[in-house]
Amino acid sequence: MRADDKVKNEMTIEVEADTLDEARVQLKSCIPEGSILISQDELSVGKPKVVFGIADTVDMAFQQASSGLPSSIIILEKKVLSTPEFQVVINDSFTEDATKMYAFHKGLESVLRNLHSTLNEKRYRTFALKRQQELVKIKAMTITEHGKHGVFGIGKKPNSYKIEIAQQAVVEICYKKKASIRALVLDPTNLEQLIEVIHYHYDPVVDKAVENIVKLGKPAVDRLIVELLKIENTAGHDDAGWEPHFHANVVVALRKMGEQGFMSLIETLKDRDELKRILVLDGIDDLMSPFLIDTTPTLTDLHFYPNAPPPPKDYRIYHAIIDALTDEEELVRERACAVLESITLTCAREEALHVREMVIDPLIRALDDESHRVRNNAARTLAMVGDARALEPLTKALKRVNKEGGFLKDTLRESIKAVKKRSKTSY
Repeated sequence: MRADDKVKNEMTIEVEADTLDEARVQLKSCIPEGSILISQDELSVGKPKVVFGIADTVDMAFQQASSGLPSSIIILEKKVLSTPEFQVVINDSFTEDATKMYAFHKGLESVLRNLHSTLNEKRYRTFALKRQQELVKIKAMTITEHGKHGVFGIGKKPNSYKIEIAQQAVVEICYKKKASIRALVLDPTNLEQLIEVIHYHYDPVVDKAVENIVKLGKPAVDRLIVELLKIENTAGHDDAGWEPHFHANVVVALRKMGEQGFMSLIETLKDRDELKRILVLDGIDDLMSPFLIDTTPTLTDLHFYPNAPPPPKDYRIYHAIIDALTDEEELVRERACAVLESITLTCAREEALHVREMVIDPLIRALDDESHRVRNNAARTLAMVGDARALEPLTKALKRVNKEGGFLKDTLRESIKAVKKRSKTSY
């Protein structure tokens, strides 16, 4: 099934014209202003074609050729390639089959000579040589004189035959179908259709759909968040239901809506359902992440993402994420740390330095969390921030877990190295 077959309620527009260029101009004038063009198919390009007819008479040959023509065509030319002829051939032969073959080729020579003079080499080879069995018919064959069998081959004599052959009439009709184009278009104000477009299509159709979704404002934001939470609820990226391109398209649309999209997610973060709060943080993380990259930089790597989406300017967004660091559920706190880590990846931008200032103290407090995973994520994020104020808390945290070992101990050590290195670096 094609992608456009999955989009419901699309409008189909078909146009016909003498040439393809004329059809394109006509189609453009038929598409309502602002509509999204989903697909455009050339049903017919309007190029000349040829059909042949072979029959006993010229009229019958033209009738045969016309019977296979499609409707809505323009006849460009009708041409007689070879006229019918009746011929009598005399031949002596011991068998009827040999006589028939001789007479057939005798008549065929004459027809092929006519066709060769009227057809170019390519058409001669593709038509005349392939259909030569139809060009001559044997109408009658009689023995005019019987031969002799002879004795031991002595005195043997062939039969004499009279063969009546009919060389068939050959005609051609040159025609062309009108150029025809079919287009599928969507209403740019129909949100459900636009969602389906970004679900099943790729650039450049998606770009137009996203532009129109953004124009629809709040209703579109709410609908996109519903889709985003459904995607985040997918068990894993390898699941059959995981659709990475749709995920990316939803994120791009929400990003283009700016802080309106973030604020709607923050409102959903107040939901009493733990799973929904986790999914919302996953969604915010996606909106913050540079280009939905799958690789995470090492803690001591000073490389950031200068082309990453700029962080939101509304402080309420950051306060809501920071508040999630004290959520009663461990997984929510863990995801909040991960979101703050994504935010720090965008903070190489000079205008976002205040965000780092906001997150340092809450992350330092998260180093005392009862969950190893929360502390691990907090240490990673402090490493990304690279502020010297985190050195002492990180060192204390390392001393507390020094005897335990494991991934947290390694993360704390790497974080301390990263902070020492980055605190000396100007962003």
